[in-house]
Amino acid sequence: MADQRCDTYRVPMATYEYLCLSCEQPFEERRPMTGDLVRTAMACPSCGSD
Repeated sequence: MADQRCDTYRVPMATYEYLCLSCEQPFEERRPMTGDLVRTAMACPSCGSD
């Protein structure tokens, strides 16, 4: 029987805390710790505002 290994690469994730400027509700978003977070608009889950 062949040796079955599962090599996985895990991307480090962080929980970012946001405050919606429209409805003032706080919310969290799990995102990779890589990439450009500043240019990615996050929609508020309460009111949908960016």
